Amino acid sequence: MERKLYKIIFICILVAASFGLRFYFLPKQGFSSDIGLFLYWGERIADEGLAAVYNKNAYYQGVDYPFLIPLATSWLVKAVSGTGFDKAYIFKLIPTAGEIVLLLISGFLIVRSKIKYKWLLLVFALIQPPLALVTSAWGQVDSLLSLSILISFLLINKNSYLSTFFLFLGILLKPQALPAIAIFFLYFILQKKYKEFALQFILFLGLFLISALIFRQFADASFLDPYIKSVGRYDNSSLNAFNLWWAVYGRGSWDISDKFGDIINLRQQGLIIFSIFFVPVLTYLGFKKRSFLELCLVLAYTYLIFFVFPTEIHERYLYPAVVFFALSSLLNKRIFIIFLIISASYLVNVFSVLQTFYPQFGFLRFDLLEGGWTRVVAIANVLIAFYLAMYLIYESFKKVKT
Repeated sequence: MERKLYKIIFICILVAASFGLRFYFLPKQGFSSDIGLFLYWGERIADEGLAAVYNKNAYYQGVDYPFLIPLATSWLVKAVSGTGFDKAYIFKLIPTAGEIVLLLISGFLIVRSKIKYKWLLLVFALIQPPLALVTSAWGQVDSLLSLSILISFLLINKNSYLSTFFLFLGILLKPQALPAIAIFFLYFILQKKYKEFALQFILFLGLFLISALIFRQFADASFLDPYIKSVGRYDNSSLNAFNLWWAVYGRGSWDISDKFGDIINLRQQGLIIFSIFFVPVLTYLGFKKRSFLELCLVLAYTYLIFFVFPTEIHERYLYPAVVFFALSSLLNKRIFIIFLIISASYLVNVFSVLQTFYPQFGFLRFDLLEGGWTRVVAIANVLIAFYLAMYLIYESFKKVKT
């Protein structure tokens, strides 16, 4: 009984530390241009309707998000109008709340596990400084995307219709839901659940078409623009992501176009390498039945290689990988070590970008993106992608001892 009490106290302390870190970050300036853009979209929609933001020229004026977040922001703007509340602070409460729910679900799953190192894992999984920095300080909404994906895959074998709905919700939040959607439907195909694949594909397509029709009634733009035109919107080889292109070019990757190249340009090279590294996913899903934790590993790996190899990647795009590495750490200690390395790498990446462009912490007030040390971090991310590719292939063909 006494031991159980100590565990409860320990968990309460961790939860309090996790909450405290996020509320420490909330009043920070954050990445004010991003927050300002969300609020601008919300104010326009609140005043003039969806068509004020989503029109024929919208995508080329910076509206590269699906409508759900801008629409939700417009409701927020209306709710706090005239109250005197800081709109930026209130806006950041939305993704922060999503992140807290995300961490509590992850923490619950970790506590329920029987692995020996679960309490150490729980410390890192609940506090998660890099995630707090992106959400509560920066003001980005990656937590909401990751939460929708997590719930979807939790339900995939329990209620596939609800699972599809939450996955669809993810694509209304950010185009970066596409890798998870690919894994979702590949899972049904490669696990030979063909009937389930057909049913969920029809449901997903139906939800997409209904949303597009409703969107068309209130906006004067293509519903597909944020998805189709995302590739090529920026032609930078890396948008501050410490990935393969940063490892090669360093900070110069921002100024090197991914259209560079005679026969095969950098963008095509990145997509080819990503496709090659996606093959282990197919083998891993195709040869054996896979549990929820193994699906988390597939998601983590997929979002890692999505971050590491394609061009035009922002530093924030590693967020879902960190979330799902935390859960897949329950598989074995090797994945736990990778989770720790990736978390540290992500923290360094997002802090360096935020503090360089919008200094708001009382130390390291200089350009953190200069110098060769950032390329070392990028190389570490690339090496982990290589290691995990080999790991997935090995696990796909490993014979189970009887």
